[in-house]
Amino acid sequence: MIDSDDDRRISWSEFVLAVPLLEKWTGPIKNKDKAFHEMDKDKKGMVLFDEFCEWAGKHNLDLEDDDNDDGEF
Repeated sequence: MIDSDDDRRISWSEFVLAVPLLEKWTGPIKNKDKAFHEMDKDKKGMVLFDEFCEWAGKHNLDLEDDDNDDGEF
């Protein structure tokens, strides 16, 4: 949903466009620059999938359309 060009990375521009969506999942993002750089662990200017997953876990990312309310895994 965030990787609009399907290159399996999140660029700064993709991130900025996705902030409203990310805020639905994690709550307010007060400092976009800080959040992006926190995600970009290798500091190469792109957020890789594993970097995003690590950040999402730390911020309790919760998709609004997931099926976690049914008690099953």
